[in-house]
Order: sequence, then structure tokens, then C-alpha cells
Amino acid sequence: MTTTFSNYGYAVTTANALRIPDAIALSYRGQQFSFSELNSRVNVTANALLALGVKPGDKVAVLIHDALPIAQCYLALAKIGAVIVALNPYWTDEVMLAMLKRCKIDASLTQAQDSERIAAMRAELPESITWLQLEAGDLPANTASLATEKMQASDSEPETTRGGDDPLAYFFTSGTTGLPKAVVHTHNSCRSMADIWLALPRDEHSVWGTGTIIWGVGFPCTIGAALYVGMRVALEDDFGPQGLLDAITREPISHFCVIPSFFSDLLANHDHQNIDLSSISVVLLGGEPLPTNLLNKIKERIPDAALYAFYGQTEAPYTCFGRLDDGSQAANVAGLARPGCAAQVLDANGNRVTDVIGELAVTGGHCMQCYFDQPEKTAEDLRDGWFFSGDIAVQDKQGRITVLGRREDAIQRAGHFVQPLDIEDAAIGIAGVTEAGAVGVDREGTERAILLAVTTDSDISEAVILQQLQRILPAHAVPDRVVIAEELPHSNDNSGGKGKLLRKKISEQFAHLLVP
Repeated sequence: MTTTFSNYGYAVTTANALRIPDAIALSYRGQQFSFSELNSRVNVTANALLALGVKPGDKVAVLIHDALPIAQCYLALAKIGAVIVALNPYWTDEVMLAMLKRCKIDASLTQAQDSERIAAMRAELPESITWLQLEAGDLPANTASLATEKMQASDSEPETTRGGDDPLAYFFTSGTTGLPKAVVHTHNSCRSMADIWLALPRDEHSVWGTGTIIWGVGFPCTIGAALYVGMRVALEDDFGPQGLLDAITREPISHFCVIPSFFSDLLANHDHQNIDLSSISVVLLGGEPLPTNLLNKIKERIPDAALYAFYGQTEAPYTCFGRLDDGSQAANVAGLARPGCAAQVLDANGNRVTDVIGELAVTGGHCMQCYFDQPEKTAEDLRDGWFFSGDIAVQDKQGRITVLGRREDAIQRAGHFVQPLDIEDAAIGIAGVTEAGAVGVDREGTERAILLAVTTDSDISEAVILQQLQRILPAHAVPDRVVIAEELPHSNDNSGGKGKLLRKKISEQFAHLLVP
């Protein structure tokens, strides 16, 4: 047997099974599993996959919905050195098929609930693909059952020769500007993602709450990272706002990571007032801008929790990191590049600048290896070891990064650079406004207009909101139109809660109101 701890699966499960075998690794649906028990379950899954013909280096498309099988299958595939192709269950069939074709998969592992969906795609995919189903019953034609094979599989450590800089997984970008890109991460880069946990306060009683996305890059950033450092995980199938409130009545959840919109939803739309949240000690907030007024609302609700900002993308998760609740930095500051990483802001000529708006570039062991089968895009975004993020930012003289947003979200007018977050932050500071999204709208023959869409929990009018914004904001940042919507568009993040705010969709829905 060849055992290498440069292999991600071994580092997460085997190492802890040897180090702290009896410590609780995770709880799920009323069951608890020690690190030793979790390692045995992962080994059984890994050996069953090998028996079913999955080989080191094979690209295995994974479409699983339930949290525990995701964890076991991802870690098992990692151990045997297969490449996880982490499919997004919320893609359309057209996008799903396009990604299966692009990634040139060797095998597919899905759940029975998707059997009809997958069957419709199989006719357009190579006959050489090995088709596997998680469950035993109602197997489609030419499909093997992982559950059946696991009944006779050994829990011994599987042999692997893959690790280090070998590909571990293809994680996908959101695809907001076209088809998703398959981001290749290695065993090393996924281990590097977990290093942020070494900087977080925790003790032997800490419990990690699942987080909103456990498939895709969310796995090594959340569950995988917590397990890697030996933290107990409270594994939930639904960790949306209501899912958190339900889970925390059963589990003393102390740590979790969500986007700010999670708290916008939780505080505005869920009955949280009578739920004891005192076990929460650390919250990571990132993935989208954090308005100051929302930060204040979060601090008021969980005053004893340490709040941290982070910045990262699928291509380079967890690059910047900083404390929010102690006043050491403003809400819109992502923080310093964490140890082992670096960040810089570059002007149009590629020169590093401070206190000047430019494009953010990052580097470190956590960065992707490439985009699969897209060499031109890889060369464009990954240059001399630096990932050029497409985000505009400012870096101060202390090295702290303030991310201002995507280039395509920027609003320039009246000689000023207007940040959507500044308008949105001002709006949610108005009593009755629960969420806000600002966008620039092109108008023929004149400068860009600003549209602000909001949701409310009162009878406040659009005119009153606009009047208050006129008193708060500089003239060049005042919206030309305020629209009260029933809800704002968000990406579907499989959490049961709201995903990232989709400003592009706001434009599509409401821009016509500003067209002369």
C-alpha cells in the first residue's frame, strides 16, 4: 500500500483517524461519526469505486444532493486519485450537458432522483462512460450501484499514487458572463484553502456549521477545511437561514461561513428573535460586498461573535482575511492577504499602486492550476503565477484590500466612479428598507443612469426613499429611479436561502423604467 499525505483525502481523513481517532468528526441526521468511523466509511466508498472500475486520473462527474454522501464520495474520490467534476445541481439541462461534454468525463456518479435527467443526456455522450448510481434500487440500464458494491467493500486504506500538484477537482465558476468555466484545483491548492482555519479562534468544543454550499469549491472551503483541522462538523442538508435556526436548536454551532445576503434574509424574513444564537462565536462573511448597516445589524444580533471578512473566488478562494467586529477595519475592507498568499492592485499599465483604483491580482498556493481545456482564457487570467481577478479594488499602504466590485458593475458618471455598494448601504440604512441593489443603465445620447431596486417590510414609498437618499448621498450617486420590488433576484446556491445578488437581472427586469 502506498500512503501519501500529499493526497487531500488522506490528509483530511486518514491523518485525523490516526491523530484523534475517537473525536467526533461529524453529526448528520441524529448520527455521530468519529474520525476513525468517518475514515472507515470513506475507505469503503473508495474501495467500492475502485471495484466498479474508477481509476486514478479518471474524471468523475458527481451530482449528489445529500450532504453526507457528498462528503464521503468527494473524499473517497480524492483518496483514489480520481478527479472530481463537481456538477452544480441547479444548472439547466443545457448547461449540464455542455459541461459534461467539455470535461470529457470518464464516469458519472449520481442519485436516483436525477436518473431521468441524466438518461436524457446519455444519448449525446460517449458510450465509454461508466455510469454509477448512489442507491441500489431502480437502476437505469447499464448503470452500477455504489450502495450494492459498498456492502462487500473493505475499509482498508486504498492505494493511491496521486496527490500534491495532481488535479483533484474541477470546480465551476458561476457562469454569469457565459458558460461556467471548469477551474482545475489540485490536492495542494485544496489543502491550502484550509489554512485560513489555522488563524481562526477555536477550541475542542467548536462545531462547524455546514455552510451554504457543500458541493463544488464550497466543500474544500467549508466542510473539508473544518475536518482538516480536526473540528467537528454539524452536517446539514439545508443550511439556509431557516436551516441554521433549526440546526442550532439541536447542535451548539459555533462557526460558519456565509455570504452577507444570508443575514439580510435571516434578519428580515425569519423568526429568529426567540432562537438562542449565543453559541455562535465565529462567522466568516464574504463572496459579495458587506454594507456597513448590515454589519451593524449582524453585530447587534450576535454581539459576542467574532466577525471576519474574506475575499476570494473559485479560482483563488480565501485570499484576503480581516476582523470586522472589533473596529480594526471598515465593513467594505476585505483585509490583508493571508499568510502564504499575496494581493496587489495594478493600474492600466500593470504597475502596482496604493490608494488608487485598479484591478486586483492575487497569488498563493490556493490558486487554481488552470481552466480545463481553455488555454487562451487561462493565459488571460493567470499570468506569471498571478490570478487577475476581474475585480476592481484599492489597496492601502498597510496592504489591506478593499474590493469595489466587478468591472462590469461599476457606474461612471459626472466624472465620478460610483460604487453600487455605497448606494445600497445608504438604502438599507433607511427604516423599512430590507435589501437593495443598484445598477447602472445605459441611455442613448446621455450619461449612465442609476436604478435602485429595494425590498421593504413597511409601507414606505419610492418617493420617500429617494428623498432620504438625496439627503444622504452626493448628487452624482443619487439614483434616477427607485423601484420597490417583491423580491430581488439572487443566484440559487442550493442552501435553501438567497445566493448572491444578481445585479444583471435587476437591469433586465427594471431598466426599461429608465428608458426615455
